[in-house]
Amino acid sequence: MSTLAAVHTTVSPGRPGFAGALRGELLLTRRRISVWVSLAVWALCIVAFAYLVSYVSIVGAEWYTPEQQRMFVDAMLPSGTSYYVLASLPLYGAPQFAILGAILGSSDYARGTIRTIMSRFPSRTTFIAARLTNLAIVSAIAAIVTLLTSILSSIGVAMASEREMEFPPLTDLAATALAIWLVALAFITIGFAVGTATRSMIAAVAIAIGWVLGVESLLIGMLAPVIPALETLQGLLPVGATSSLAADFLPAGQQTVPAIVATTTPGAAAGVLLLWTALAAAVSFTLTRRRDLA
Repeated sequence: MSTLAAVHTTVSPGRPGFAGALRGELLLTRRRISVWVSLAVWALCIVAFAYLVSYVSIVGAEWYTPEQQRMFVDAMLPSGTSYYVLASLPLYGAPQFAILGAILGSSDYARGTIRTIMSRFPSRTTFIAARLTNLAIVSAIAAIVTLLTSILSSIGVAMASEREMEFPPLTDLAATALAIWLVALAFITIGFAVGTATRSMIAAVAIAIGWVLGVESLLIGMLAPVIPALETLQGLLPVGATSSLAADFLPAGQQTVPAIVATTTPGAAAGVLLLWTALAAAVSFTLTRRRDLA
């Protein structure tokens, strides 16, 4: 028996219930290096693209007026941590979260440990319920990593630009963290469903990246301004809903790099993300309960 498959056995002897299954899932997740690599890559994207590259390309650039430069830099300061990092979610965060979900959904199938692990449970319902709950916890960790990385990066920008460090109220930061968690949960659950359906980590990651970047972000995102039907469809898809939710956090007149566009109201955007989360969870639940593991 592999080390990963033995985790559920060592955590909860006998026939484990939901609590034992959840502990096993959390321990498995903590031991998977790929999960932490995925979160580290996402944090690096925030530091490199949202802050470092944006700051270097804006400050002193001839194609930006001094007023525009100041507006963009203001967004990168600690005072902008309640909204600035949200602009990176549609383009950078969404595919990274989907990849993370694909890893979580397909790893046990790819390693061949899923049958050994599932045999420990009298009901598959308990097993998949624990796995889906684990996704919510991983999403919370992703939200914390996202916000902390943004805060630390904004401090670096403030020091480089010799500007004051004034942070938003804790209530604003909490609302931002909740929005990030909602987005992370949606895409992680979608990626998890793809991983569960394909049983292949490579295929799941490829499909997740292809859909989020190739179809939603590039194809639909580029054609939506000229095709009204696609603009309506965009608001019903996860990336479009993420962009709409992020846009609601922007102060009036503020712009970010990359720019974000609202296609629906924030309430509708949150509803779309929850709907996709529920749909993906239902797919994973049904496949796990009814499909042959052979």
